[in-house]
Amino acid sequence: MKTQLFLFTAIIVLVCFSCSNDDENSDDLASSAAGFYSGTWNAYGGKHSGTCEVIKVTNKSVSLEMEILGVGIPVVPDVNLSDGGDGKINLKYTDSSGNINGNIQGNSITMSITDGSTTISFSGTRP
Repeated sequence: MKTQLFLFTAIIVLVCFSCSNDDENSDDLASSAAGFYSGTWNAYGGKHSGTCEVIKVTNKSVSLEMEILGVGIPVVPDVNLSDGGDGKINLKYTDSSGNINGNIQGNSITMSITDGSTTISFSGTRP
């Protein structure tokens, strides 16, 4: 009888701990946001072609590698991500030289970069 009770308890414990939480990857915003976006920069009085590559750093942060007309902009590390609801992922980064605000929804990204006196913006899509 003790053996049966022990086996029954072991099976219950095994079943409880082997069940996975289907939502455990819902916090991995960076994998959903990551990709290579092509689009348009509104900068310096005109519209220019460019890109922005979003690279996963952690589940809730990314780095940004950006380019305007073939000229690279310094990499922005550790841009914070948050859930904006309805499939939208918010981007936010602030340091002493400026800030970045934007969002990604589906295959589209929009963001603005401000350095105190100048603001440039990017709008793009990924395949």
